[in-house]
Amino acid sequence: MLARSGAGSGLSKRRVGGGRGGSSQAIFALDTAGQKLASACGPAGGNRLRRPWTPGNRFLAHAVAVTELYVIACERARASEGEVLAFDAEPLCWRRFTGVGGAAVWLKPDAFVRYGAGEYEHLSFVEVDRATASAPTITRKLDVYRRYWQTGREQERFGAFGRVLLLAPHGARRKVLADAVKRQPTEAQPLFRVALYEDAAGLLTGEAS
Repeated sequence: MLARSGAGSGLSKRRVGGGRGGSSQAIFALDTAGQKLASACGPAGGNRLRRPWTPGNRFLAHAVAVTELYVIACERARASEGEVLAFDAEPLCWRRFTGVGGAAVWLKPDAFVRYGAGEYEHLSFVEVDRATASAPTITRKLDVYRRYWQTGREQERFGAFGRVLLLAPHGARRKVLADAVKRQPTEAQPLFRVALYEDAAGLLTGEAS
């Protein structure tokens, strides 16, 4: 027999309604044991195990923005003769290389995109900026891209180094990103393209230069 919900009963009322409507929300995730099983026989394919955590609003907003780019690229492909050959999000898009002194260095873009249009493939590393990183942090990230470019590993794999798209949420932030690019050595500056997030579709698909 169930006790009536109340103080000391061990039960609580199920919240219904609220600002978003519907019943109380719940999110389920695989713990480490489930992740091991999914990696071994499922589609996950990941090697890094992490205990579930509750993502914050900033994390979710960024994840949604990256996912929206995939949707946009697919919509463009359906409306034309293009094809999304690959859209690797984190951590599949990460690159590991050897830095100064033999130390391992990780390049961690938000996504790596291969888009086919006719005879050509458009390669893009994508950074979805949310105006949260400081100028020194941005500079350090661009430095890692430059150092990875200098290894030549990406060029050996794909025949070219993907353009690094720095997508800003608004004009003021675009200037901050552009200034960071200008602080890079002259020979490395063409690697980067600063644009507004709303203009990403044309850049990913090669419709915009």
